[in-house]
Amino acid sequence: MKRAEIRQKFDEIVDFSGIEKFIDTPVKHYSSGMYVRLAFSVAAHLEPEILLVDEVLSVGDLAFRQKSMGKMNEVAKQGRTVIFVSHNLDAIESLCNKGFYLNLGKLELNSAMSEVLNKYRNRYENDNLQSNNRDIYSEIKISSFIIKDSFENNSNIISSGDNFTININLDSKIDLENINLRCDIIDHFTKYRLVLSSFLTGDSFCLKKGNNEFTCSIQNLPLNIGNYSIDFGIARSGTYIFHFKEIVKIEIVQGIFYTSGNLPGKEFPFLIDHKWIDINA
Repeated sequence: MKRAEIRQKFDEIVDFSGIEKFIDTPVKHYSSGMYVRLAFSVAAHLEPEILLVDEVLSVGDLAFRQKSMGKMNEVAKQGRTVIFVSHNLDAIESLCNKGFYLNLGKLELNSAMSEVLNKYRNRYENDNLQSNNRDIYSEIKISSFIIKDSFENNSNIISSGDNFTININLDSKIDLENINLRCDIIDHFTKYRLVLSSFLTGDSFCLKKGNNEFTCSIQNLPLNIGNYSIDFGIARSGTYIFHFKEIVKIEIVQGIFYTSGNLPGKEFPFLIDHKWIDINA
């Protein structure tokens, strides 16, 4: 920045960094957090065509992190490029619309952020599970995973407020006792929305050699409209021994959860039955 530009933006930069009390202290005496806060503040006010941000949100308090996210969003909306490097998946998800998945220095995926995060999560969760349970994965196979609507028709389109059933067929080469079954319903932002677990209902099962069929019934589906996926797993003593991501994708469409037929906006994912009363009426 030119000297005149520095004078013009000085107060704004210092205010943004949140270290006004220490601005006259030599930088060599700053903590790493103070240094990064000031550096980010200077960089963000340079109005660069490309803003490269590496793990800035790992320092500072909540207020500073929120300001930083807001500033990066502001820069992006101005048509400039923000390259954001972080291990904070929530921050990545809220800020970025496109991502690169790097593994051992090689680019494995260049795609929409949701796809990149799915690959990242699936890779490590499934790798960890399978490395610890390779025998289990070779002995059990999901032969079918079917969604049935309230009319017992096979359908991946369910209305909010409706009943539906998940039918699962497993082919097993081994016997397993005292297992719990679990399905997780996940939205397109890869956020877990509902957990359907036999551990929660107090049910445990035995897996026998050959074909095994299980069903999970859901009443009055309390999710708003949108696209979702379902994970399936088998657990024992609270630990997964078999876990597969995105077995099926489902779409939830508008139904009659409320008698009015109305639904809240998509930013409100859950539907809760409730009643209003005028006490004075």
